[in-house]
Amino acid sequence: MKRRKFLQNLGLGVAPVVVQPLMGATQTGQDFPQYNYRQPETLQEAVTKEGQVIVRLEFQSDDRHGQQLKPDIKIENGNILRSKSYFFEKGEDNFTGGLDAPVISAATGDVDVLVLWLDKFSEESVITMIDKAGIFAFSLSEIVKKQEVTGQIGRAKVKANFLLDKEIGELNPADVGISSPGDDFTFIIMADTQGGDASNPEDNLCRMKIHNAFIEESIRLAGNLKVKPAFCLMLGDIVDHQGEEHHFAQMARFFERLKMPVLYEMGNHESRYQTSFEPGYNLRGFNNYFAAQKAINGMELLLYSFNLGKWHFVVWPDPLRRMFWENHPHYFDWLERDLEKYKDRPTIFLQHIPMHPIGINPLVNYCETAYVKRLLFDILAKHGNVKTIFSGHVHIPVKSSLKTAVSVTGINCINLPAAGYRPRAFGEEDLYGGPAQGICIVDIKGEELKATYKTVTLEEFTWPDKLPEFDSKSYPLWFGNKWELPANKQFVNGNFKDGPEGWGRRFVYQEDENPSNICKVVVQNDQPALYLKTEKRGYHTPGQDRLPQDINRIFQAIELEPDKDPFISFEYRNEGRNCDFSGFNGLYIWVEGYRKSARVLNLLYFANKAWVNLGSTYSSSAGPGPFIFSLDNTPDVWHRVRLNVKNDFESNAEGLKFFDPSPDRLIVSAGIWNINDGRKQPFAAFLKNFSIGYNLNSVSHIDEKKLLPVPDERKWWRGKYMPSGNVAGEHHYHVEKWSELKY
Repeated sequence: MKRRKFLQNLGLGVAPVVVQPLMGATQTGQDFPQYNYRQPETLQEAVTKEGQVIVRLEFQSDDRHGQQLKPDIKIENGNILRSKSYFFEKGEDNFTGGLDAPVISAATGDVDVLVLWLDKFSEESVITMIDKAGIFAFSLSEIVKKQEVTGQIGRAKVKANFLLDKEIGELNPADVGISSPGDDFTFIIMADTQGGDASNPEDNLCRMKIHNAFIEESIRLAGNLKVKPAFCLMLGDIVDHQGEEHHFAQMARFFERLKMPVLYEMGNHESRYQTSFEPGYNLRGFNNYFAAQKAINGMELLLYSFNLGKWHFVVWPDPLRRMFWENHPHYFDWLERDLEKYKDRPTIFLQHIPMHPIGINPLVNYCETAYVKRLLFDILAKHGNVKTIFSGHVHIPVKSSLKTAVSVTGINCINLPAAGYRPRAFGEEDLYGGPAQGICIVDIKGEELKATYKTVTLEEFTWPDKLPEFDSKSYPLWFGNKWELPANKQFVNGNFKDGPEGWGRRFVYQEDENPSNICKVVVQNDQPALYLKTEKRGYHTPGQDRLPQDINRIFQAIELEPDKDPFISFEYRNEGRNCDFSGFNGLYIWVEGYRKSARVLNLLYFANKAWVNLGSTYSSSAGPGPFIFSLDNTPDVWHRVRLNVKNDFESNAEGLKFFDPSPDRLIVSAGIWNINDGRKQPFAAFLKNFSIGYNLNSVSHIDEKKLLPVPDERKWWRGKYMPSGNVAGEHHYHVEKWSELKY
């Protein structure tokens, strides 16, 4: 079955004023064109470039107990060419390619996706899922009429919709004005220009003016290069704020000065923060991005690749919006087949969000999930053809970019400083005194690549060809989930006599001098203990985001004995000379309970202030809590703590029971946090003798005193006293009577 001719024959390089563009864009004659990404109104419009129909099946549950399905999936009046699963959890979901009995386990917060490619189909095609818990059936004509079909199998919610590919494809470079350069050429990358129309005071007016000034300098720098680049790629966050029309229009006026072809890659500022991708296949939230891209180069693509010289390029979208990847799993399939097709070409992968660790908040949570990072690297490393990944998003200083560049599965990963935004706070002076804004110049000679960063003040820095390998075993939560950690029946090395052995860590960026975060095992009075210390990162300059830091932590997974009440014991000592008890900081013990992949328990225990949003930004897990308790602040004495996990949960969970359903493992983290603003506000503590026991008849206590909830005055979160905001590009926190605090 073929697509309609107007979809079948329309080329990519046609200017928007020449023809009616793909999927309903219109030219209004205004400064900014209008665009409307339509959903299919007929089955023909759902047919892909390869003449197939792609059906997405989603399984979700709000049930804390979860449900396992083994549906038999069949089609009438059609044929399923192939099928794939996405977001399946190892150990509870299983799919080997056959549709007679996939195993799908649905629990609170879990989303499982099956994708079916049909090569024979009609409006009468009916897909049926039969499970002992129920039946879900739908026809393709129903999806056309409703955009998506929903139903239920037992307690699991099921959804069916089409997946489209109109925004995916290979680009002919000539169609966007890129001339064939031969085997030797140069191109440039600008990350995080993040500018726009600074006339609206509601749109971060002050910081946008600052960004715009540096954008103009970066553009001037690009125009003065001795060798004319083949093209310039904007590596996401092209505009500031939330992808409004007037910002895209202003950026187009800036980019006209480049006098070279300009390509776009989507970042997290090109759409509204609350963009939804439902019902059906809904990309209307990206209309402004599509319109802006169409206006500047004639393209209508979100995910695309092209060849130039001997190299292959893949431009990967990174909107960083909830449920984007769950609603677009076929992007991974397209990428896999694209890299297979060009496996003999060295390849550059361009994406906004870094897939290698950076080591500061929020670049642990405000990034892709562990599943997405792991799946992408599995695909990218398969043939060995992907040589380098360039990313942005971080607004990283030059020195920190060089320090964090690593090789992962043989692929060089480089995070680029911003072309417009000022750098975030990494706690140390950059390599020179000038601004970090600038451009990345990539020189290609045959199959060789050299990447150089040039600042607007003409300093140049080159990344080495061989980068250090990232040690994923030491930092298992970058590519893995907490519930996937290997679990033991007792704490391994709970007394730290073997140093940090047995404990996992988060990757924390280390300053060359006077590190703001310390995590090491020390010996005091012949007794080993873990020493944790934190304070505000140094080198505080205007414009640096100073977000709270909480990732200086260690963790272990403990396998629970069934039907027993677990108790966790440990000792800690606050180091008085390094504890600012009037500051916004503290020690925390974080206890999470998992039943397979579902988090069913979330308890936090704080000395000093409690940051109630610990670990709960973009990639947080669903589940109850957190329930927050108070530890003793008395310095320079060892406190003995015993936590009754079951009782602490049930006393706060409003009718929920620890054993209904019971967790099969606990993830226990010990860490330290600080607001990373104002004065240094240090906090330091020693910990030792972690152990787990069962069925001890007592409530949680510290030094034989009952453990109490944290009082409200000791809780802190961004915006508690006044709304947090931005001042000239810097995240700004309001603290009650801040001026009265002693510095």
